[in-house]
Amino acid sequence: MKIMFVEPPKDLWFVMGEYLPPPLGILNLAAYLRAHDDSLQIEIVDCQAGKISWDGLRARMEAFHPDIVAPSSLSTCNAFRGLRTIDMAKTIDSSTTTILGGQHYTVLAKESLEAYPELDIVVRREGEQTLLEVVRALKGQGSLLDVKGITFRHNDRIITTGDRPLLDNLDELPFPAYDLVSQYMKEYHFTLMAGRDTPYALFEA
Repeated sequence: MKIMFVEPPKDLWFVMGEYLPPPLGILNLAAYLRAHDDSLQIEIVDCQAGKISWDGLRARMEAFHPDIVAPSSLSTCNAFRGLRTIDMAKTIDSSTTTILGGQHYTVLAKESLEAYPELDIVVRREGEQTLLEVVRALKGQGSLLDVKGITFRHNDRIITTGDRPLLDNLDELPFPAYDLVSQYMKEYHFTLMAGRDTPYALFEA
């Protein structure tokens, strides 16, 4: 099975000072999948770092022929770029399974599936364990109905499964798959994540 993770193109190339941070979310997902299933072929296309246009991304998809396309869509500001990515994937091959996750789609999972027919599955909250089970189900090693933490289409209905508990021990996660984006790295650096989410109640302004 071939999986393509995408950091979608942006009209304005975002630079944080002199450095562009790597797409840590999809690097973590790729590393976790690879650690638990070495039969997977995984490609990460970082259009931001590589300054790859939408036409360039289309060419990469056509060359790789992914079974699954999962763009980075961490927050609302990136939500529609993720949608444009999966729409492109479906245009190239309608049998491609498209997956989105992140805060925006976690909160608006059902609404997003209702509004966007090109979207197949939303992975809610933390994605590593959930995405692995989704991949196994798509390979015929289980049912999506038994995967906690997803919202998806099933027999013309939108199904929301129960929430998956958060990871208790982040040390169980493998090191991010930096080797899959090594072609973009010009200087040595790394990203440090000290924790996930927040234990406190937050109120929207």
